[in-house]
Amino acid sequence: MLTLLCNNVTPTTITEGEGQPPVCDSPPPVVEVQHIDLFCGYEESDIDLMAAVVFYEAGNQDMLGKQLVADTILNRVDSPCFPNTIKEVIDQKGQFHTARKAHKIAPVNIPIDCYGAVISQLEVRENYEVMYFSRGYGCGKRLFKYGDHCFSGL
Repeated sequence: MLTLLCNNVTPTTITEGEGQPPVCDSPPPVVEVQHIDLFCGYEESDIDLMAAVVFYEAGNQDMLGKQLVADTILNRVDSPCFPNTIKEVIDQKGQFHTARKAHKIAPVNIPIDCYGAVISQLEVRENYEVMYFSRGYGCGKRLFKYGDHCFSGL
């Protein structure tokens, strides 16, 4: 004989060998599931694309270097001077030379730290000023050099 306690309600007794699996007399508890928006309103495809750009643009950089590239994209999305979606910012002519490759890579081939760099910046960014980066200073107001990239603002 086996006694089961279901949800701390009434004990249920089952005789072994009856050929039936143990059954609980009481219904399972109702659990309220809260939706957690890990992507802060962005689509998963936007996160995949952004992680791919981070991989191609800053794959050889440390986490902060990757985060600063992610910040550049997000800051542009928030700026009235640039398109207002991740995809449009990345695809804007003459901006991210790796965009074509980024659209073709399967998400499974993007290193997890590139996703970490993107997701960590969705809610709170390392830098809200960066709008451009390159190997040397080009567009915008010079801000700082970090790793292999020079970052500039508007």
